[in-house]
Amino acid sequence: DWNFILRSGFCSFTELHPLAGCWPHVPVPENRWNRERWHHKNVDIPGKMITKWGGFVHDFDQFDAQFFGISPREALRMDPQQRWLLESAWECLEDAGIPPVSLRGTETAVFVGIASNDYANVAQSDPKNVDVHTCESIWSGQATMALAGGVNALLTPDASIGFSKATMLSPTGQCFAFDDRANGYVRGEGSGMLVIKPLSQAQKDGDRIYCTIRAAVINQDGNTSSMTVPGVETQAEMLRIAYRQAGMEPKRVRYMEAHGTGTPVGDPIET
Repeated sequence: DWNFILRSGFCSFTELHPLAGCWPHVPVPENRWNRERWHHKNVDIPGKMITKWGGFVHDFDQFDAQFFGISPREALRMDPQQRWLLESAWECLEDAGIPPVSLRGTETAVFVGIASNDYANVAQSDPKNVDVHTCESIWSGQATMALAGGVNALLTPDASIGFSKATMLSPTGQCFAFDDRANGYVRGEGSGMLVIKPLSQAQKDGDRIYCTIRAAVINQDGNTSSMTVPGVETQAEMLRIAYRQAGMEPKRVRYMEAHGTGTPVGDPIET
């Protein structure tokens, strides 16, 4: 039984801008970093970034620790990304109609992707803050259920400066992926979580089912002209393997989510 269920988590942005063809963006909030200090339109200026825009979550420092049985002291040491994941996990289980208490003692797996640890870098800069504090396993039967998701928080300018130096960020804060106006992407933050179970078990349990996963394939891009350039042949082969494993003809596809670099080099290759 290769079929699985997915549940939606949450991902919220500070403000949605009605800009046709681009992702929502806002100026960097004052409680993150001084956007004017770290901004310069010349990409060659050291220690500066060409953009002062991004996608940001409301009240990133707010968290109901008591609800999760976490002490106030421990909550102060928790990365906002960990808090968002807890909230996302709770909401997706709630949406699925699965009481979290029912998972105690079960073989439920958790898979999370995180790209940065800004909060830890900020906290550990002060010694006073230091204290004590794939889903292949579903198919193989090692786990009876899994929570899979990702999270990203933008708390310091360091990573943005690096991406800016690589000319990956849009100076206007607008991501026109697969468009001739593309001039880079926009960094954003948020959290999302999915509940994954075998379809037969989900049906037996009376769960709310959103979709099924027929195959999941990963690969390595191979030797390309640079680190940021996609590999056409290797990605095409990955798709062929995925369709074959899923027993599906490519012409049945009606929707595709792609990387969408928002750059004149990456977008045509990705397409």
